[in-house]
Amino acid sequence: MLEAELASHLLELLTTAPGDDGIEVTRNRLAHDQSPCVSICAVDEKLVQHGRSNDIIVSVERAMDLLSRARVRVGERVRATGSQRAYVGEASFNGCIAICQRPRSEIARWLPAGTRLSDSADGECAEQVAVFLFGEQTQGTVHFAGVPLTLGIRYFEFALLVPGVSLGADRAAHTFVARMYSSYFPAVWSGNAHFGFAKELAQMGWSGSEFWVQPQGGRAILHAAIERGAEWSPASESAAAGVSMLRLLSQLPVLGLRRDGRMVRSRFEFGLSTASARAAEATLFVANSLAPGQHPGEYRAAPGSALEIRDVAWRLGWPEPIASQSDDWGGE
Repeated sequence: MLEAELASHLLELLTTAPGDDGIEVTRNRLAHDQSPCVSICAVDEKLVQHGRSNDIIVSVERAMDLLSRARVRVGERVRATGSQRAYVGEASFNGCIAICQRPRSEIARWLPAGTRLSDSADGECAEQVAVFLFGEQTQGTVHFAGVPLTLGIRYFEFALLVPGVSLGADRAAHTFVARMYSSYFPAVWSGNAHFGFAKELAQMGWSGSEFWVQPQGGRAILHAAIERGAEWSPASESAAAGVSMLRLLSQLPVLGLRRDGRMVRSRFEFGLSTASARAAEATLFVANSLAPGQHPGEYRAAPGSALEIRDVAWRLGWPEPIASQSDDWGGE
């Protein structure tokens, strides 16, 4: 589909007002539906209980360092594509980012056929990071013929992202979208049809310091307990792991898998020039698998790797279906 046609289609779709029932969830209903969670963070818990939280921080930072130094080779075709430098839409995001360290063998099971975790720079890292990003999108804007049109849309979203994923024999690192949930149907439809973001419609929102996600007509699948810090500071000046991860996610191409089996490449950009951040602690309780191969349980962000963020400019680049792995992403 041509960019102008897609923009026109998205504009027509996105001007539909969000439903009033898309974000309200009651604590009692979710508590009743919540399935028991079995912890799969035993190693992290033991480190915390024995006063070795610094070991977790060092381990997470090492995993991120290895990821950022991974052999990233973005093909000439990507660099030459104008669509990768333009945006189809953007919004102001307020929410939380939580980075959880997991064994590489575990996260590898979340990936679709034809993809793999990127090689680390030194080949020694046994861990991989998964990124949970959740909160409210406000000031929704679409770009039509290069002109941003603010629609005033606001809705909630949740994303499970895996940075450091390669496609086929190529070593270029990407971010794979393992699962997304949205309270706004047009964002669900567009995200699946054009970007392959594995989105599902869900009720979600904040109840005090907890974020809840419940798919339409189903049981509660997740809640995130957040312990907020006291002081906000400019995100652009922060050296926190969460801010570093947002910068890294802005550099890596994004991979999505459409329902017809085709991979799609796009871009996220997280603008931090007007954003604020403050430290947080985050524990996510997952009642049902969010992605194929992903297990229910407790996912705890290591100390120093969760942040509450506000006024982040979340931008989405144009989708580019990958016609053939052998043609588009052949090995060296």
